[in-house]
Amino acid sequence: MKQQNLNGVLKDLDSDKITERREAIASLRQIFDRPDFVNNFHVTEENHVDPRAWLSVYQALFRAVGKEKITATKTSTRKPSATSSVAAERRLEEAAGTVRWLTERT
Repeated sequence: MKQQNLNGVLKDLDSDKITERREAIASLRQIFDRPDFVNNFHVTEENHVDPRAWLSVYQALFRAVGKEKITATKTSTRKPSATSSVAAERRLEEAAGTVRWLTERT
């Protein structure tokens, strides 16, 4: 997993590539795993609290969950393999779990 800044991670959460989204979710968890970062993320340089700082993070996460949901529930004319369906459902659970995890941390 490559090291990225938050803007890059948020961009990758909206990617059409499964691998980029999966890596972005893991990176997001790594970034927000630091309590000091979570506690100060929404504080401006002037020490004002700005909860809008979280908006782009949650919007990107919800878009990622939406893409994973579409992938997991996609019906195709070709019979999908059981492995790909299970993997898609696992990615959806991971994305939704990340929303839950981040919400609990904030």
